[in-house]
Amino acid sequence: SGRPLGDGVLHEISLAAWNATLALNLTTGFLPAREATRMMLHQPAGGSIVVTSSTVAKWPSPGYFDIHAYAAAKAGMIGWARAAAGTYAPNGIRINVIAPGLTNTPMARRAANDEATMQWTKTRQPLPAACSTRPITPMRRCTSCPTNPVTSPARCTRWMGASVSRGAEQRTDPAGPTGVTLVSDAPWVDVAGGQRRLVHADVAGAIWALGVRYEPGSGTERHHHTGQVFGWTISGRWRYVEYGIDYTAGSFIHEQAGSSHTLEVPDSNTEITEVLFVIHGANLMLDLHEQITRVNDAASMSKRYRQLCIEQGHALPGFLQ
Repeated sequence: SGRPLGDGVLHEISLAAWNATLALNLTTGFLPAREATRMMLHQPAGGSIVVTSSTVAKWPSPGYFDIHAYAAAKAGMIGWARAAAGTYAPNGIRINVIAPGLTNTPMARRAANDEATMQWTKTRQPLPAACSTRPITPMRRCTSCPTNPVTSPARCTRWMGASVSRGAEQRTDPAGPTGVTLVSDAPWVDVAGGQRRLVHADVAGAIWALGVRYEPGSGTERHHHTGQVFGWTISGRWRYVEYGIDYTAGSFIHEQAGSSHTLEVPDSNTEITEVLFVIHGANLMLDLHEQITRVNDAASMSKRYRQLCIEQGHALPGFLQ
């Protein structure tokens, strides 16, 4: 916090207090991240950087947490991390931000001892009572990735791409997944070279599932996966140009985070090729010079799929309504 430095409401903050608060809460995130990035650029596997922001960066807390320089610093943390994540994704470097709410530490004693503040906090962060006493375990067995014997959320591709920690921020999103998605509820939309349908999109968790129907001779341009991908071939035949392996009906593949390749469907196919992909993180679409032309992720695909459903006269699936 910047309170001991003179942080407070905007019209009362001195320039010295402003500069000191940003140095303490923004520059201290920038410096180690810069050095880590320089090191990771020389690592074939890239790496993962996690920085800490705060809920005050996005949601005002008038009367309870009036620390405007601190809010600016934490918003700045989100800004540079988001920009840097896009820049270094082709290098396999993942940059994520967690935004904790009020945490029971000695520094938070003032707020923790104020009944009004605690009551207000409960309306913004409705966590179960057990969460306030549950011990923090920085290392654990990852239940999402059986191939990773012991890991932490910061290294797990299941979490890669999430902008905030779900344990710190609880929101009700009527447009988000409700736990069950009826696949037949998602209509196929026409696109160049075939059809697509989005059957799941978890923006916060950075996971999306896309059904694809490829016509013979079509495909997908070269792309880079920031997270792992699972693919189930339902019909037809397809391959990645770089590997020369044909995938046919019934085949299941696992693509590692950091892989880049070009999908093609042979023009000799006599039937439509249908594949279901479950994608963690984003697909970075690349041009001939390996430059990113667009980013496909849960958020952008939800927006595009919604638009195509409306344009083509299809009813929106339940999770997009």
